[in-house]
Amino acid sequence: RDTEYQAFRKTTRSAAWQNELLARSLDERRALARELRNRSREANSNKAEDIMDVTPSEVERAFLDHEVQCMVHGHTHRPARHEHAAGVRWVLGDWDQKGWYVKADPEGCSLHSFDIKQ
Repeated sequence: RDTEYQAFRKTTRSAAWQNELLARSLDERRALARELRNRSREANSNKAEDIMDVTPSEVERAFLDHEVQCMVHGHTHRPARHEHAAGVRWVLGDWDQKGWYVKADPEGCSLHSFDIKQ
């Protein structure tokens, strides 16, 4: 789906890349984080909606393989509750400006956000 992001993810999850990043000063790391967020916003604004979401068949497979009826996963830039044949999927929002969580209580589950102090 989003092969550009998958390549970025592979790079940033490598031990060598992480060690190189951690060797930089905090100011350099913060500057890089700002630059990467800006690039991401720009790139995402030019991508088709469907490429920014999950693959439905993979979601169904995950429900069945793991024998679960509820799934919570990281952001796809569209926080929401999604109904699937095998269960309910909760998508957390982007953590750039807000934090996100799913609250589970006797009345059910609900999606919530909170401001992140900058």
